[in-house]
Amino acid sequence: MDRRKLRLVVMAFVLAVMVALALTSVASAGPPSPGGYWYHVVSGDTWYGISRKTGVSVWTLMNANPSLIRWNKWLYVCDWIWIPYPPRPAGYWYHVVPGDSWYKVSRKTGVSVRTLMNANPSLVRWNRWLYVSDWMWIPN
Repeated sequence: MDRRKLRLVVMAFVLAVMVALALTSVASAGPPSPGGYWYHVVSGDTWYGISRKTGVSVWTLMNANPSLIRWNKWLYVCDWIWIPYPPRPAGYWYHVVPGDSWYKVSRKTGVSVRTLMNANPSLVRWNRWLYVSDWMWIPN
C-alpha cells in the first residue's frame, strides 16, 4: 500500500471516530429525566459538594450525568451538570412578591427558613436574595 492510500485510510478512520463521538454527545445532550435544572460547575465543586448544595444524593447525580463520571471522579470547571429535582413532599407553590425575603416567607407560611432553603436549593443564591416572580415550593 502506498503512502497516499494509507493516508486516505487513516483520514477515513479519524473521520469515522469523530462522527461517532459527535453522535454520542448529541444523543446525551438533552436532560436525562424530566424535572430538573442545569448547574454550571465552578472552581472547587465536587460531586459531594454539589450534592450538599442541591440536596440530591451523589448516586442520583452520577446516574443523571454518566458522561461526566471520569476515571478520577473529578468535575471540571465549566462542566454543565443536570440536577434532577428530588421528590417533593406534600406542599404548594408560592409566588415571590416585592419585599419578600427568606425570613418574611418563613413568617407568612409558618415554615422554617432552613426547611424552605432545603426544599428550594435552586433559589439559594450567594447573596440569599429572592427575586420577584420566583416560584418557591412550600412543604407542608
